[in-house]
Amino acid sequence: MRICFVSSYPPSKEGVGEYTSRIVSDLSDKNVEISVVTFFGKHIKGENNIFRIINAKRRSKQLLYNTLTEIKPDIIHVQYAVPIFKFLTFITLPVVRKYQKNSGCKLVVTLHEPKNELSYLGIVIRPLYRWLGRVSDQIWVLTTDSRNILISICKVDEKKVKIIPHGLYPFKKDSGTRTNLKCVNDLKSNEIILFFGYIHINKGIQYLIDAFAEISKNPAHQNTQLIIAGSVRPRSGIFRTFELIDNLYKFRIKRKIIKYSLQKRVTWTGYIENNEIYSIFKTAKIIVLPYTKAEQSGVLNIALASNRPIIASNIGGFHEMLKEVGILVSVGEPAEIAIAIDKILNSKNESNYLVDAYKKVQVKYSQESVARQSILYYQELFHE
Repeated sequence: MRICFVSSYPPSKEGVGEYTSRIVSDLSDKNVEISVVTFFGKHIKGENNIFRIINAKRRSKQLLYNTLTEIKPDIIHVQYAVPIFKFLTFITLPVVRKYQKNSGCKLVVTLHEPKNELSYLGIVIRPLYRWLGRVSDQIWVLTTDSRNILISICKVDEKKVKIIPHGLYPFKKDSGTRTNLKCVNDLKSNEIILFFGYIHINKGIQYLIDAFAEISKNPAHQNTQLIIAGSVRPRSGIFRTFELIDNLYKFRIKRKIIKYSLQKRVTWTGYIENNEIYSIFKTAKIIVLPYTKAEQSGVLNIALASNRPIIASNIGGFHEMLKEVGILVSVGEPAEIAIAIDKILNSKNESNYLVDAYKKVQVKYSQESVARQSILYYQELFHE
């Protein structure tokens, strides 16, 4: 069975590319031939079957079609999100569809953020989703919420929509145990609260700051520190507006930190490279995900794999994964976040209980479990 992924791919620094890279790695020993067609870029020495060809040049459509003809995939799997493909959507997807019709291969599309995209771009994106629902053999989503939305709003055949969870982040066995970031190493506290990820208006960081300000009033937590590990996601084209909005959001957060006189207790690290992810999570005592909107989160999967207590908003994929084993708080409620932080900091037993409870989730959402389920769905199509 030959599977060709059409997706972003490392060294691109965003979640969909990393997600695809992990799938490729997980399927590499499952008796399938894997190739990846991705956006134009320099070939990386030592990589095989990675075709960096998708671009806006005049001959790109023919090049993409010829590449698929050369690969001869049994299944094409598109990993789709609007911010990743942008206007190249209208170059890439029609070519994929043309090849599908001419070759008879199967088409699978993973929609990474249908709920958010329908919320922001509903009138534009709904026809595209409906079209994908008609022409695809399967539509994969990451949460039950996303599945329900596609069926109810976009009228996608419910038999086509499959749920494949994100899968836990696969830390390497030789991952370090201490970050090399000076701004983190300078901290003297053993009580570090971590927010990790891109700075975005839907991340609810302002509520975490309010909660941290409340925690800081407690004499027992005078040494507690907050790390905000991440940056505003760089955007291009029409999406630069979102980058501007997020930068303004970051500015407002910094003003709030000044208002509470917390400058010395809040550390900004900027973007975290992959080789620092393990160590910065292991540095933390608690990981907080105070999002106001979310379908799923790669950060949650990293947090679960790091075996650190997690406090998350009671929404979307967070609820789906943590409803039986974690601490969920109402959206936009700093008081609930503060109470949850205080509870964990004051009780080692609470921390140990949570980490132990995560084992149930770790089995269900392990990379191996997700890979097995993916193979079952591929084989279902392959043998039709």
